Amino acid sequence: MEKYTASIVKDGVIIHANPSLLPLRKNTFLVFEKDLLTLRIDDFGNYQINKNFKTIESDTKIHIFENTKDFSIGDYIDIYYEEYEFFGYRSILEKNGEIYKNQIFYPENGLESKGNKTRLYVSSIEQNEVELEVEEKGTYISPPDQDSRFISDNGAMIHLDHFYRKTTIKNYQNNMIKDITYGDGFLILHLLNALPTNVKEGSINLTKILIKTYSDISKAEKRNEYFYIVNNKLPYLNLPFPEIEDEVAHKMLQDIFFKIDNKLTVLEQEIKKLSNK
Repeated sequence: MEKYTASIVKDGVIIHANPSLLPLRKNTFLVFEKDLLTLRIDDFGNYQINKNFKTIESDTKIHIFENTKDFSIGDYIDIYYEEYEFFGYRSILEKNGEIYKNQIFYPENGLESKGNKTRLYVSSIEQNEVELEVEEKGTYISPPDQDSRFISDNGAMIHLDHFYRKTTIKNYQNNMIKDITYGDGFLILHLLNALPTNVKEGSINLTKILIKTYSDISKAEKRNEYFYIVNNKLPYLNLPFPEIEDEVAHKMLQDIFFKIDNKLTVLEQEIKKLSNK
């Protein structure tokens, strides 16, 4: 039988697999491999996951500050992050050094994205009044602050009352989780590929399948455990009946017959009680 991984959460069972690969149907069964815990599939639908993250020590490790069961090794995730671009300036607050027409100025700080700096050039100089135009807006993960000076290659400086804005394009990277470290109240996702340059925080988006079950899962603890889907069932006891094709199926049958035996024992005891009356 084909097996997949799942985690039990408060609202049901999260399936860690591509939904198109799962032969899900209502009123069939999900059986965990480890202890043969059996849950009936009463309903299922999309489960949207959106978590904020920060990086601390590496551009291939992202920290999520909650102990969630939403993720699994092998998950493909969309990582969203914000970028900023130069929008304009109100006035020149200060200038120093030799300034001439067509001279290029760059901000002295800010965390660039893709190595793309803001480039302003001197479009005109009249009676010591300098006008600047944008040659390149630049893109930044963290934009230059208000104290940032714009510097030219010859050491000239211009201090602007400038401002940046978020880019209108949604920036994201598709990545894969290759390992997970669980901590006390947090987890670390180890990524297959490094994050884009200078990305330190953002959000993760992912869609999975959530199975709803009327079975009691209040005391069940499952995190990324293997399970099987069984479509057949016994007609009277509402138990799964797997096809006999491997060792796992035999273990399931042993468990089923054990439950049947217990049920018959209880019925036999009830019959005896009634006969003695």
